[in-house]
Amino acid sequence: MARRHRFFWPFVIAFVLFSSGIILESPGRFMAQDEEPDQASENTIVAGRNVNMVSGITLPDGDPWLQRQNEPSLAVSTRNPLHILAGANDYRTVDMPESEGPLPGIVTATQGDSWLGVFKSFDGGESWKSTLVPGYPQDKSAAGMDSPLKKREIKKGQQTTYQGYEAASDPVVRAGNNGLFYYSGMAFNRTDSGGAVFVARYIDNNNDEKGDPIKYLDTSIIDSQNGTRFKDKPWLAVDLPDKNLKPVIIDGQPIPRANVYVVYSVFTGSELDGTLQSRIMFSRSTNCGTTWETPVEISTGDLLNQGASICVDPRGNNFVYIVWRRFAKDGQTDAFIFASSRDGGRSFQKSIVPVATFDPNVLFDQPTLGDGGESP
Repeated sequence: MARRHRFFWPFVIAFVLFSSGIILESPGRFMAQDEEPDQASENTIVAGRNVNMVSGITLPDGDPWLQRQNEPSLAVSTRNPLHILAGANDYRTVDMPESEGPLPGIVTATQGDSWLGVFKSFDGGESWKSTLVPGYPQDKSAAGMDSPLKKREIKKGQQTTYQGYEAASDPVVRAGNNGLFYYSGMAFNRTDSGGAVFVARYIDNNNDEKGDPIKYLDTSIIDSQNGTRFKDKPWLAVDLPDKNLKPVIIDGQPIPRANVYVVYSVFTGSELDGTLQSRIMFSRSTNCGTTWETPVEISTGDLLNQGASICVDPRGNNFVYIVWRRFAKDGQTDAFIFASSRDGGRSFQKSIVPVATFDPNVLFDQPTLGDGGESP
């Protein structure tokens, strides 16, 4: 969101197949809809139709003002592959701008801000229902009122008050064992530099064929220090469960323990006076997100960092890998930095030599686009 650097991050490659009847054979050849695929091709993929994930005209289960959703993230249930949970930046709580004209049948609308949407499918993506992560400003539900996103502690002298966050963004959704889902994001107010990194948990109980089997569990705050610490771009990864450890009870069910990891950036200082710096912070849970350890810095020695991504070794050996972008500052060069852990995130070893460095005389970042949409 605010104070974000513009750059290309080369860890995401998206392939979009449109609902035009195009067929993709396993060797990678696109075929016209009326062309017969080879009889020997058993792995032919046919693109399905595009499906709108947002519908309805009431809040929070609809989008009455036809607002925007972007930066989606999605995961498939480990209990039922037809059950999907997704998230996105969601602007359904922001009314239409006056330039778009009056809203039919609407006298007034609450002027809000962006939040995080929750999208569920129980038929493999053929249809969807959506709502918002509990705790948004207009939320009066029991789950929303109980969310820590509604209970931001503010201390002024001897007086302590509680106020919810006004906006939220940057979703990452990951599936865990036994139907668990983890949904990370950041919540903030645009008028201050604080904010919070959080993880919400859901569980697919796979027990309701006609209703909603994906249940919201709770939300945990990972980091919520206020002041001049602006937190940005959390990322999330879930490790394999360790069945040799004592299970953790979640929603009345014994769940094998698994580590969950969150990494994010924290900015301090200002670009205006040249004091801007940022650190990469890391936190983990060793009990499926029930509790979280105090965040620690893993970018020590690097002055300006952002865009951390995290993954785990799929062999279940407790190897954790983090990579992030370092920006040139005070003699440090543009680079990708790599850190690894071989003990499930208990400790990290940062690479002495960056994964990649760049000639400071050669343009690396995309330049800011002008009003005409062309690079200056």
